[in-house]
Amino acid sequence: MQELSIKVNIADRQYPLKIQANDEENVRKAAWKVNERLKEYVEKYAVADRQDALAMIALEFATEYFSEQEKGAGPDPAAKNLMQAIEDQLDQALRSTQG
Repeated sequence: MQELSIKVNIADRQYPLKIQANDEENVRKAAWKVNERLKEYVEKYAVADRQDALAMIALEFATEYFSEQEKGAGPDPAAKNLMQAIEDQLDQALRSTQG
């Protein structure tokens, strides 16, 4: 498979990623979804610290993911790739805020 270098913007920060070319659409959708959810958290809950909001978003997505797994359907490959991309992006965000 072809590897692709892209940049995604999450919480007004650019994150360079190397992904499989066929995952690009899902990764970009994931970044968009995280940003949309971040807007909701900031507007509805007046969250001032974006790191707190990103942690809550990660928890929300992970909860949805595990709920789907419990239903017995098992994760489809696209959902699994999406969750991995989100996890990778959040790891990068947390590392950049810590040091």
